[in-house]
Amino acid sequence: MTDAQARLSETQPATTATQVTTTAELPPTSAQCGTVTNNLNGATAPVIIIAGTPSCRVALSISDRYLNDRTVAAQGQGRFAVIDGWNCSWPYRPDRSHADSYLQCVDPTGNAVKIGD
Repeated sequence: MTDAQARLSETQPATTATQVTTTAELPPTSAQCGTVTNNLNGATAPVIIIAGTPSCRVALSISDRYLNDRTVAAQGQGRFAVIDGWNCSWPYRPDRSHADSYLQCVDPTGNAVKIGD
């Protein structure tokens, strides 16, 4: 994980203008929808669908709100938050240190999006 990605996952959301780059409405073959920018520090991260079939529009919207919407209160070290039914967090991964993990959002139907590499 790069320093920018680490800062992306450790910073609090800001309320400045949204900056989202999208490549398609539906998930492309690689499942990468585009990037999201943390408006607080300018760090960017890829938004990647890792389960299910959410649209890229939804994946990018949830990711952007998780990072940048000040009304979304991320709780604790795991940065737990619920956004429109999506459970978002900074999960522990068995193959990575916590600092090298990515952010993740999962909806009740099993759709899942990761924010970062």
